[in-house]
Amino acid sequence: MARRNQLLGFFVGTLTVAVYGQGPGLSFRPNQPVDRGNSTLIYIRTDSQNTWKHWVDDINEYLADYQLTGANREHLRFCDFTHPLDPDENKTCFFSLDPIANDCSAANNFGYHRGQPCILLKLNRTLGWVPEPYENGSFPAKLPKHIQDNYDPRYVYISCEGENAADKENVG
Repeated sequence: MARRNQLLGFFVGTLTVAVYGQGPGLSFRPNQPVDRGNSTLIYIRTDSQNTWKHWVDDINEYLADYQLTGANREHLRFCDFTHPLDPDENKTCFFSLDPIANDCSAANNFGYHRGQPCILLKLNRTLGWVPEPYENGSFPAKLPKHIQDNYDPRYVYISCEGENAADKENVG
């Protein structure tokens, strides 16, 4: 396999304080190493574990909080489409990590060693906020066609598009 440098840029706003009645912010993992400041650039070389190990470790550390253990059971509850979390309930939804694609698993280094990094996206919870689905195909013009064609009102969709030509070439 030829050596490849991978470049992936994200320009995402993060909401740190959730205000009742406003929509949630979007955050992502992995976080940058502390010495790199606030950059959102993820740079890895597939032939050098030193360039991607931090990213894998950060995701593993983050996901540890989502393991259903005795210590955190009182703050978690199982949620799905038939058992949604009440918007004002003071708990967090537990979800199984098993359905996540095999390529996006700790056993596969979340794809970083292959130059296909997985990024975790998280909607920050806002008490009282419930997403409102589009009705009768009344989609905004900027909503990508692949989402319009496969729209399911039970989901919150996020589309990752490059901001400039280099982003578009390297995202995905």
